[in-house]
Amino acid sequence: MGIGVILIFALIFGFQYRLNRKKRQQQIYEQRLKQTQEKITLLQATIEANEELLGLLQKEKLQYVSEADKLEVSIRKFREEKKTLQEWLFHESDVFKKVQSLRKQWMGGNKEQKVMTHADREKLREIISDIFAERMKELRQFYPRLTEDDLFLLCLQEAGFDSQSIAICFGYGDTHTINQRKSRMKGRMEASKVQV
Repeated sequence: MGIGVILIFALIFGFQYRLNRKKRQQQIYEQRLKQTQEKITLLQATIEANEELLGLLQKEKLQYVSEADKLEVSIRKFREEKKTLQEWLFHESDVFKKVQSLRKQWMGGNKEQKVMTHADREKLREIISDIFAERMKELRQFYPRLTEDDLFLLCLQEAGFDSQSIAICFGYGDTHTINQRKSRMKGRMEASKVQV
């Protein structure tokens, strides 16, 4: 009978041990489940906060992009206005008026086609260099192989001069030499274009 009681106690103890072990495992599982739920809740709150911040940043970015677009439009307008003023300033110069009067003589069919004197050409180069200094600097940076004559020709073109007027400014009696110069200049521009 003593052995039977011991066996019953052993069975009860074993059963109790299994129950306690299952309870502990259940408690550990519930604790881990609770911790995981807390982490998920925390991560969800972090995600929502970051999404809200991202939304605000995107809205600010759109505002900055919009402001940048407005500035670009303003800069373009200022550049156009500056160019118009530079052209007006050039058109008001005595040298410009001299080129126009020489151009009219050529158009009138005058047999003695006059061109600009060396002194007038130097004065014209000086005026072009002053008025279009920034444009010449840009062209030098973008096309380093261009000569001073090339830059002068390009500025005259940008000022609205045709080949005949440019020929007068260079002291030539016809446009053939200017057309050849333009062709050579185009080759130098293609060969030396700096990638920005």
